[in-house]
Amino acid sequence: MLTPTTVFSPMDGAVGCDYLLSRNQLIIVEFDGDIDLINLSNNSHQIIGHGYQNLEDIKVSRDGRHAYVTERQGNLLRVDLLNADRVHATLVSSGMTAPHQIVLDEDHGVAYVVEFAPSGRILRINLSSATPATNHTPVATGLHSAVGLLLTADRQFAYVSEQTGGKITRIRLSTGNRQTIVSGLNQPFFLTWLGDTESSILTTERDPANKVVLIDLTPTPATHTEIATVPTRPSSVAVVGADQVYVSSDQVISKLSLTAFGPGAPIFMGIGHVPVTKIGATGMATTDPGYFFQVVDAPFGGTLPIMFNHEAARNAPLHAVHYRIVVDGAELPVTPFSDYLWNSGTSQFDLVANPHPAGPFYNVRHAGEVWYNPWLGAFVDSTNLTNGLHTIAIRLFTAANVEIGHITDAGRSAKVLIDNGWPIASIDKILHNGVEVPVCAIEHLGVDKWTFDITARDVEKHLMSWSLWAVWGDNKSKAIGSGSYVHNPVIHPFDQWEGLPPDPHVVPSPAWQAAVAGDPSSTNCAHTFFLGVWDRVINGWGYIHYADYHKSITIIP
Repeated sequence: MLTPTTVFSPMDGAVGCDYLLSRNQLIIVEFDGDIDLINLSNNSHQIIGHGYQNLEDIKVSRDGRHAYVTERQGNLLRVDLLNADRVHATLVSSGMTAPHQIVLDEDHGVAYVVEFAPSGRILRINLSSATPATNHTPVATGLHSAVGLLLTADRQFAYVSEQTGGKITRIRLSTGNRQTIVSGLNQPFFLTWLGDTESSILTTERDPANKVVLIDLTPTPATHTEIATVPTRPSSVAVVGADQVYVSSDQVISKLSLTAFGPGAPIFMGIGHVPVTKIGATGMATTDPGYFFQVVDAPFGGTLPIMFNHEAARNAPLHAVHYRIVVDGAELPVTPFSDYLWNSGTSQFDLVANPHPAGPFYNVRHAGEVWYNPWLGAFVDSTNLTNGLHTIAIRLFTAANVEIGHITDAGRSAKVLIDNGWPIASIDKILHNGVEVPVCAIEHLGVDKWTFDITARDVEKHLMSWSLWAVWGDNKSKAIGSGSYVHNPVIHPFDQWEGLPPDPHVVPSPAWQAAVAGDPSSTNCAHTFFLGVWDRVINGWGYIHYADYHKSITIIP
């Protein structure tokens, strides 16, 4: 479990929060009607807005000047953060029922909110409309005391936290079909993506649990792990950089550090969220239960963020000033990357390239500098490498470009298994009582016995999970079959799982019956069958390979 550190206290009913990168500020709303600002460079606090009614959430606009807030009384307002009192705010939408978390989609000129009600809705709001009372369109209904909301980047799925049942629910917005991802949580509140791969979600459990919880969407079913106990009544989190999470609780703003390396750690610290000591002899990552980014037998792929111990490099004998990345004994070209460096003179984060100025070496960061991603050292594009085991290492140099030690020195290298192949998903056949049904066919129910020939496999034998389910009618669905990787040297020798076919440990044709008691539409409606497949490949910050497939028929009496 991670240990929180207090950033500021006391607050007065802190709820939603958001991070303003350009100023390194955390913007928070308090239920009593104030908007607060904390400068994270020195943890100083000020109230910048007054006069609101029961504030719930805030999302900062990409211009950094404005924000949107929800009031429990039913309003969404646009706020100028430099003139943030309620009297100056613009009413965007009204007449909603206890709107809570906001998803802002400025590219399409809309926002989404979720209602906290016995039968709540997800509402889409036109940000430019001049009619607040009618400026919201339902895109999903029938939610049970919902407070948290996330949307996938393609806007196909919504994730909602519902306090009735303590559930996290996934909703396909085009059909309204919903699936319970996690249940039994204690008053889950707002939801936040961890990383940009949309494979992990952070949420909070309110009192008496008072936890921050990580939900891993890649296994089937999804898993959830408590990663920290935090001050009473946490509501929201803001992810800052690659390794800092700020938690907004009722009276306290606290911080969790997702990595806890110090100057005594290896020079090559790891890849993304994976410490180098959690990369095994096979080159695959396995992190511990309870760690916020838990993976098992995970190869690497895509673009790899190399975590570099700048402090240990500076303090090494002869004091390293430069470094380079080596793969399989060959130096990689220096590919500049940019990160944000705090400028105390302007109280801004400045985007700075490494190396700067351009040159043949990366530059070790100076003591006392505050970087947004403090351990980031380089990015390695693994798509240029063959699938298989490779050695990534770091060379250190003095200011005079004289090498310090050797890449074979302890703490300088790691063997990693690269896999840039993608999983395969295909619904090959739908069979009714053993006879294949053509796609889009209208099939009489007859004998209610259905099987499916599917392909859910990974050629490189690093399959993570597959799931097959059916949707039909008015938001109806039914699981058909699923499978997830488990580390088992008997079933999966050499940490391999290819999937099906040809895995003999998986039923090759999942069986299903269309009839659902009490639902006549289950045997008189169009049905679509969905297959989703993940492999175990990570880039260090999340899982990156997913494939899906769907096929439709109509079943009638």
